[in-house]
Amino acid sequence: MTDINPTRRRDEPPARDGAPLAGWPTVIAAEEAVALRGALKQLQTALDAVVRERDEARAEVERLHRAHQAACEGGDLLRATLLAEVERLRREAERFRWLAAQKSLHLYTDGGTWTRDNGTTFRAWGVLVANRVGYPPAETLAEMVDIARADQEDGR
Repeated sequence: MTDINPTRRRDEPPARDGAPLAGWPTVIAAEEAVALRGALKQLQTALDAVVRERDEARAEVERLHRAHQAACEGGDLLRATLLAEVERLRREAERFRWLAAQKSLHLYTDGGTWTRDNGTTFRAWGVLVANRVGYPPAETLAEMVDIARADQEDGR
């Protein structure tokens, strides 16, 4: 390659081993072109590696983003499910508090078979009598308590 001599003028031919280079502009240009091609190839290889890593990182970020969104959506579903369960338990607790508050309560678990207004039959959970008032049968205890509570709230 070229000699590194900061005192050499631009128009002065470079020297190798103390002797000026013959055909120096052409030789220098050819040597520099070879060196530059090698450096360019190394830079291109490094750039390809960086681009590949960037693409892999971008794909990983997108995968994590999708996973995060799915988790958030799942979290919303979980939250809604938990809120529904809390509401169900709250209603159940209100039913049992109502049962406990009755002065005279009789529950019989054999309610027999009953016919609805539309003609269909059902097996009643039982018979509920609270405060000396008998309430209509229903298929579950929860339904029977809800009917009795509504009836009491209506002023019966």
